[in-house]
Amino acid sequence: LVMSLPESAVPPVSATAALATTNLEEIGQLFADEWVLADPDSEPEARVVECCEVVVAALLSHARTWLGVSRLMQAVHSAGGSGPVEALRWACARLSLVLCENAPVLLPDSRRELGEWCECVALILPHVGDSSLAVRRASREAMRLLLERNERSHDRVEEMMPSEPTRMEHVPHDRRRTCMSHQLLAIGLADVLPGDAVPALLQHLMRGVHNSDLRAAVSTIDALHLILVHRASSFDKETAAKMISTVFDNADRLPSGSVLQQKVLACTQVLASTQFDSAMSELLEVGEGEFSQSQLHAIRVMVKEKPLLLRMLNSLTDILNNSFPSSDGQPNRMVTAATEALFVIFEVEDSVVTAALKRHVPEILVTLLLRVASAPTIYLRKRAIEATTKMLEAVGKHSMALALQQQVASAVTARMNTPSQGNDRDAEDVHADGEINDIIDSMVFLFCRSTSDEDSRATRQKLVEFALPFVTRSIPGHRITAVAVLAQVLYWPSVLEASSGAEDEHTPIEHVLGPVDRLTPGEREDCWELAHTELGGSPSPRRRRSSQACVPRELVSECTECFLAVVEDSEQPGVRKYAIRGLANVLLLAADKDSGLSELMDEKAIDILDRLTLSLGDADTDLVQEAVNASHRAAVLRPIGCDPEVWESHLLTELGPALCPLTDSPSPVLRKSVFYLLSKLSQICAAHPRSSACSDSFSRVEARVAITCAIRLWDNSVAVSDSAKCCLAMVLRNPEAHDSLLSDSAKSAAALSDLVGVLVEARSGRLLTHGCDLEYHIGVCCDFINGVTDGGIEIAAATLAVNLLANLGVAGISRDTLIDLRNRLMRITVALSPWSHHKPHMASLIGLLATIGTSSSGV
Repeated sequence: LVMSLPESAVPPVSATAALATTNLEEIGQLFADEWVLADPDSEPEARVVECCEVVVAALLSHARTWLGVSRLMQAVHSAGGSGPVEALRWACARLSLVLCENAPVLLPDSRRELGEWCECVALILPHVGDSSLAVRRASREAMRLLLERNERSHDRVEEMMPSEPTRMEHVPHDRRRTCMSHQLLAIGLADVLPGDAVPALLQHLMRGVHNSDLRAAVSTIDALHLILVHRASSFDKETAAKMISTVFDNADRLPSGSVLQQKVLACTQVLASTQFDSAMSELLEVGEGEFSQSQLHAIRVMVKEKPLLLRMLNSLTDILNNSFPSSDGQPNRMVTAATEALFVIFEVEDSVVTAALKRHVPEILVTLLLRVASAPTIYLRKRAIEATTKMLEAVGKHSMALALQQQVASAVTARMNTPSQGNDRDAEDVHADGEINDIIDSMVFLFCRSTSDEDSRATRQKLVEFALPFVTRSIPGHRITAVAVLAQVLYWPSVLEASSGAEDEHTPIEHVLGPVDRLTPGEREDCWELAHTELGGSPSPRRRRSSQACVPRELVSECTECFLAVVEDSEQPGVRKYAIRGLANVLLLAADKDSGLSELMDEKAIDILDRLTLSLGDADTDLVQEAVNASHRAAVLRPIGCDPEVWESHLLTELGPALCPLTDSPSPVLRKSVFYLLSKLSQICAAHPRSSACSDSFSRVEARVAITCAIRLWDNSVAVSDSAKCCLAMVLRNPEAHDSLLSDSAKSAAALSDLVGVLVEARSGRLLTHGCDLEYHIGVCCDFINGVTDGGIEIAAATLAVNLLANLGVAGISRDTLIDLRNRLMRITVALSPWSHHKPHMASLIGLLATIGTSSSGV
């Protein structure tokens, strides 16, 4: 009726006609009669409202129950009770007052009537704080009548709805701001209503946040907040979840980022404080793979309260660390949502958030790295890396964030941007090894190196304690990440500045034998400067820190047991690889005389060396490369407290023979590392008496690798050639005297022929014959003469083979071996280009071989 009011204030015929069609002709007639009897001098709007009051009262008389009151009040408010027009809001408030005046007394034990009563309260309560004084007064009177009709509140009406002071009344001065009417009402309702009625009241009251009058909407939100503060703790999980869902639904309909939306979402903060599990369940309920705007804003609001922030971090990291990342080929939605939620938290610029993150960086960093390694799709892995970057930026580690971005750009982005069939979010078989493991390794390395002296011990302790339980996990990616973290925590490169050898020695460790300390991509001295950059002035010299100051003995012992337990993991080569790296880092720490690890090394040093030796026979090339690097470290850094003779004897007798097959590895990097390690072992062997068992054992190894080293001088890889030269120089026991010859032998076939004579005469002619014969060396050469690739290493092998026969004769060489050698020489000679400068040399070798064959008896 109010909405149909014409400007002329004439009773609308359409309204009375509608009433007549519903068999309520008498109501229509009643409205017309009241219109005639009303004061003609009054305002038209007032006349219509007065007539409507009579009609509403008459309608209520047909169903004088709380159901009728609530339905009529809903119809009245739908006509404009929450609209922007003040006159309509006032009219609806007056009609609501009439309904409350004619409402019955609430039955004490009727749950249904109590629900209808709560709905009426929810319709009127927002307007108790309306911006219009007239609307506010009418709503206050209506609310007082509602409270009087409820036996739970009728004796507290004055307390819950005190009369407003008039202008003539003196208001006492108080620094504290007094509670507003709607706030007192909300607190009172929270006290008097039974537990099962509060959720219903809140659900109905939530519609008031969409009121067009700003003060009414704010009053509604204040009332919601106060009632939740007082009663949310009594909600069960289902009720709390429904309430949070209602908050999100209503917040989504408000302008994004508005003050009203922020205030509504603050209700989730109250609910989460008392019903945390239900709140998190609703918060992480992601629809189409992305958070709604309400969920995003709710997270940003909730994390600004410190206790709630810590609980959220614990909950989200628990989901990531203790849930399978995928099931039946589909990503786990809760794990995905938890990753996104952490990303949102890291974006919040608030001192509370920053302080909490800085306090728990080790745990959060390991959690994110675990997620990076275990993410089932490329897209989700990318999001985890982005979350890690955002976390590092949030805690002020911008250099680490930059390093992570650079590594991702160079190693992973190409694979992520590769076009694939279907949605890039679909599950794919993404291996956890390779670039991602290098990223994880570098992040932990940089984090440990960037930690100050005072915090380093506690930081490493936290990393180990947090990562250790994941070593036994079955979740893909968790085991390898945990072992990688443990291995990198023990890496302490300042030990390289310490002394090696016996406890009373103070000579620096030798670095002349190659890259001993290149076990991870980030292990460079410039990593320190990357994490500690200072502007202006001259850089202060780095002071060496004791390993014991940052790596407690108990921590090292626990990690050592872990590495020894998983180094034989049969399922994941990556786990074995990082376990080997961890053992190498244990040896690095044990070389520091201040580490206090002498007792541990007395028990475990030989076990570690045995594990490294066994790993040299693994089928995985990367793992073998790691084992060779670790063995090199073992050869250079003897653990403090370990008997020198026993340690070096074990190196020569066990490690040396295991390296021989690796000199022919397809990997140039591995071949280079093996030759460097053999050169170090030769240096150790030279210090032992020739009559000792270990010296005799390794001399057999040297006899087998000498010719291989000579052949590898012509290797396609310059690095391999240099390492072979270094190894051969140590085998000859006089590097300075033969340096020129070895350098020329890598370039000239004639010099290589001269080198054969030196090898034959070395060690009084016993170098090449200790444990092997000429047949063996010719066989080694023949294995390299398989065809011509670039006319390099095959020429060197042919030169060595023929010159060995020329120097030692063919006695003891079988006819088949000579024929096979001659045929191989013929094949590569024919295959050479007519313009190749090697062709005359090969022709001369064939002629020399023929001469040797004819001059020998019995051939």
